[in-house]
Amino acid sequence: MLELIPPGLNIDFVRKAKFFITVSLLIIVLGVISLIVHGGLNQGIDFSGGTLVQVRLSQPADLGVIREALTTLGVGTAVVQQYGDAREVLIRVAQHTAAGQDIGPQVQHTLQDRLGGQPIALRRVEVVGPQASADLRQKALFALFYATLGTVAYISGRFEGKWVISVSLTTILFVVTYGLTSHVIVKQ
Repeated sequence: MLELIPPGLNIDFVRKAKFFITVSLLIIVLGVISLIVHGGLNQGIDFSGGTLVQVRLSQPADLGVIREALTTLGVGTAVVQQYGDAREVLIRVAQHTAAGQDIGPQVQHTLQDRLGGQPIALRRVEVVGPQASADLRQKALFALFYATLGTVAYISGRFEGKWVISVSLTTILFVVTYGLTSHVIVKQ
């Protein structure tokens, strides 16, 4: 029989609690400082808005050359990665000043010029606007809140044995929070 925890193992967790609480608080403080120094979370185009362009080249893609070509286009920082085989490329571009212009054909023509006129097929162009990204961000935060709420309700009921109180308070808090957020979303 496989035993992961040997019988008779005795670890004094209570005596080591202050050490691990200190380590946890230190990690949390370092995380908050990192967020402040870096100016917040580094969000992808799903949460900050932007454009996704998928192109297919006739020859295997050199991602460095594609990145260089995109800097001459003036779209800012672009995320370039292979998608599928070596000839398929996915380009993510953040919101840029020329938001009214279609970025897909611009990327296609720039890459054709830079790559010696090789044929480049524009597969798809998807634009995520700021309203859609704000909605995604809000829904992600509420999902995190509700998951935390459920975890707290379970721990409270499991270890304190007060299931009726725990479930009742969780249900009331969920209804109030969901009602308030639905009202706010409808007003926008």
